[in-house]
Amino acid sequence: MESTMSIVKSTMKYADVNLGFVEGVLNKLGGIEGAERFLRGEFILTQSSVVLCIVDGNAEPLLQKGCIIVEHDKQGNLTLKREGDNLLVNGRKIEFYLSEDQQKGHSISGYKLQKELAMKPVLNSNLLDGLLANPELIPESYKKDADGETRLIYFWGTVYRTSSGFLCVRYLYWGNGEWRWSNRWVGGDWFYNQPAALLAS
Repeated sequence: MESTMSIVKSTMKYADVNLGFVEGVLNKLGGIEGAERFLRGEFILTQSSVVLCIVDGNAEPLLQKGCIIVEHDKQGNLTLKREGDNLLVNGRKIEFYLSEDQQKGHSISGYKLQKELAMKPVLNSNLLDGLLANPELIPESYKKDADGETRLIYFWGTVYRTSSGFLCVRYLYWGNGEWRWSNRWVGGDWFYNQPAALLAS
């Protein structure tokens, strides 16, 4: 009598595939969650130098319990494409914006910076979450600025109020060997290593 495995193999399209091979493919796709995103068409593999994924920029942003959305710039489907050390969103590069007041060691009030950014193509925090879910997309250069300081990359397209009543913006940063996120009170002072993520013109 044939074993159960032999019967299963005889009905498979790829009869020579073994569990080690399947595990290797799943690892390349980022585990079960990555494979599910791939099957849903949210994550696309191309040649090794190019990686793609699609983020729903219209979706409700992920917020901690008790937080309330104050501003959320819906941005449609965002196709993220990594080419070498460049990250493109819908074919446009992401650039890091610093107010003139943030440069040369100075700082700016967050409220003043918010007004300055009002008419600029800031990106929302859905993109931040897309990058955290697909860290292979994030260029190495995002970790530190030209002075070797850790970059805190802010996504001003989503502003929310915490359960304590503070207006906050989320940011992406590299810490303890992995990509992480945190948030900052809008009313604080913003420094030279705290750029806003914008779409390049």
